[in-house]
Amino acid sequence: MESGKDKYELVLKNNRVRQYRVFAILIILLNLTLLALLAFYTSNPSHRSFALTGLVLCPLSFAVAWFMGRSKRSTRSWDPLAASFFYLIFSWALMTYWLPAALNFLLFAFYIISRRQLIVQVAADHIFYPSFPARTVSWKEMNNVILKDGLLTLDFKNNKILQNEIVNTPGDIPESEFNRFCQARMSA
Repeated sequence: MESGKDKYELVLKNNRVRQYRVFAILIILLNLTLLALLAFYTSNPSHRSFALTGLVLCPLSFAVAWFMGRSKRSTRSWDPLAASFFYLIFSWALMTYWLPAALNFLLFAFYIISRRQLIVQVAADHIFYPSFPARTVSWKEMNNVILKDGLLTLDFKNNKILQNEIVNTPGDIPESEFNRFCQARMSA
């Protein structure tokens, strides 16, 4: 968390990352099955070669990205599922099957959005909440904002309450200072 006189950033815990990952793997396996069926049953030789290319490149790109991500020398994180999605979308597009290509692109976009780091920004004039789509809330809409024992509570005047666990370590967050800042913003 960054703290200052006018802004705090709190990283929220994303509890569903594992579920999103399993769902993405199932989608990739379904696509690989469909490509295998297409390669076996199609009479079009170019479609067969593109389907076989997708069947080879998708798992190969997954393996390469996985090993690169685990390498000690790697400076950036590699997502093996992103590489697999890329080759699946590319294979469907090369065969001019636009609907599966577009559907996979849409599912890939949702996968990327769901795995992003969720950061709440509490500033002097507003609160930025990382929902989808992202939401900026003014202090006039808030009834209370409290950080207690690693749990952020946003209480709105329309009786809506949002509670999220934060990832920041307890030493990073001066809870009493943060709560005083929020109380001062709501009373202003």
